[in-house]
Amino acid sequence: EYKDKTACCGAGGGVRARTPEVDLKMAKTKLDNLRNANAEMIVDVCPFCHLHYDQTEKTLGYNIPVVHLTQLYGYAFGFEPKILGFELQAVPIKF
Repeated sequence: EYKDKTACCGAGGGVRARTPEVDLKMAKTKLDNLRNANAEMIVDVCPFCHLHYDQTEKTLGYNIPVVHLTQLYGYAFGFEPKILGFELQAVPIKF
């Protein structure tokens, strides 16, 4: 659990495209809350959140790996990380 868990990441509804400064502020708030909760990984189900967190973290100076739920399922079922695209993430994922 962490503060504002259900709040938008900042990429939804065209926020990222129309108002990048609002987008970065929303992402920073979420990432601060995740860091304060000692999150080791971000697991998401939304493709917008996935892309947004993965790309924005480097801009804002965070280093929390981002994994889509389907990637996590694939790994749990024995698929190789390369097949699941883990090497494409901006923040390296270590298992």
